[in-house]
Amino acid sequence: MEDLKNKILISLKTERFDSFQQLLLDTSDCREFFSGFDENDNMRNVALPQFKSFLSSDSSKLFYKQVFAKLVDKGKHYQIDWDKIHDVKLVIQDSASSPGKLFSIGNIIFTYKDSSYMIFYIMITRLSSGFKILNIFDIGNYNSIMRDILIDDAKERNKKTSINI
Repeated sequence: MEDLKNKILISLKTERFDSFQQLLLDTSDCREFFSGFDENDNMRNVALPQFKSFLSSDSSKLFYKQVFAKLVDKGKHYQIDWDKIHDVKLVIQDSASSPGKLFSIGNIIFTYKDSSYMIFYIMITRLSSGFKILNIFDIGNYNSIMRDILIDDAKERNKKTSINI
């Protein structure tokens, strides 16, 4: 996965969509990805043809170009010089090694100047062609993201423990 992390960072540094696109599923990867579903699984029978159709359409390229442009823009927003980031870690928070899991969720955490950042909610799958990305959600300031997560968790816990009288 170290190689995947480096390729993601290189694509952001060079702002080259073609290098990012190589990390995404293609139609043969799609077939292998969905082979993890049971033959009779409705998800496989419905989603596989739809996802294959999506991957071969112009809307797929447009969607992933928009995802990539958003990531590049966020890097610019935070004025990140990708050559000067350090303490880079890929942290897998939800592993695909458990039964029934077809992908993992990971985050790339790094430091630039005196702040920590996170490329978060990276959906990663391992195929015969190597590690591939299903999607990347966003880039943000690590402390802000963690604060928001803790606030959301506290609200959820409060809903579960509150008693209506």
